[in-house]
Amino acid sequence: MSEAADGQWLEGVAGRSAGESRDGREGAALRAALGALPEAAPLDPPARSAAREAQLLARARAAGLWPTRAAQPPLAAMAAALLLVAAGVAWYVQTRPAAPLTRAVAEPAQRLEVAAPRAAQQQLIAALRHAGIEAHGYQMLGRYGVDADLPQPLPEAVRAALAQQQVAAPAHGALRVEFTTPGAP
Repeated sequence: MSEAADGQWLEGVAGRSAGESRDGREGAALRAALGALPEAAPLDPPARSAAREAQLLARARAAGLWPTRAAQPPLAAMAAALLLVAAGVAWYVQTRPAAPLTRAVAEPAQRLEVAAPRAAQQQLIAALRHAGIEAHGYQMLGRYGVDADLPQPLPEAVRAALAQQQVAAPAHGALRVEFTTPGAP
């Protein structure tokens, strides 16, 4: 439709002079047809009552449109399921293995030749632990070793423990010492 035709049609619907155009007559006819319809009664919502709601819910359940009370899980069951999920998550968080600690060591291990490598390893571990350092011992290819992360700057107690065992303090805090017997590869 063109703008002129639209205007004539709207004039006909509005009840103003639409002229003799087909669009104007069509708008006037629509107005007349709408005016001939009986007036609808206003919609009054029914009064709200618990008995009426119960009847409607019963009809809806009978028709299968509304779930029955037995189909709805009880609140206690939902709370128990939620509690089980929370307990499972807490257990997983507490028991999962810690991520392995990896570090790059710029310095090679200090190698010390001693008559009793195992005893020297145990003495160094004990001296470091006495100074408050967590030290770990290991054995690899006939060598007894000690691995520890030292704080920076190095506390005097740790420096004294290393000096007592004739071990040089590492430059970057990563201590690696291996004890071997004299002449071992």
